[in-house]
Amino acid sequence: MTRHLATFTALLLGSGSALAHDHLVLDGTLHRALHAIGSERLVMFGGIALAVVVGWAVRRAVRRRDAARREG
Repeated sequence: MTRHLATFTALLLGSGSALAHDHLVLDGTLHRALHAIGSERLVMFGGIALAVVVGWAVRRAVRRRDAARREG
């Protein structure tokens, strides 16, 4: 499960930012918050979150590889 967590999170963030405006109650709290943030900022925050998740996954893979080299 933890191996697929980074991929799942990246896909969730990507699809969430692409569909953020759909299915919201017109003039509801979330709808107003989305417009207050702005779509450019939402995409930027999604990109930053995606970069953090990818960086974490790469770092973890490198640490596992190094640990396997030390043991083997």
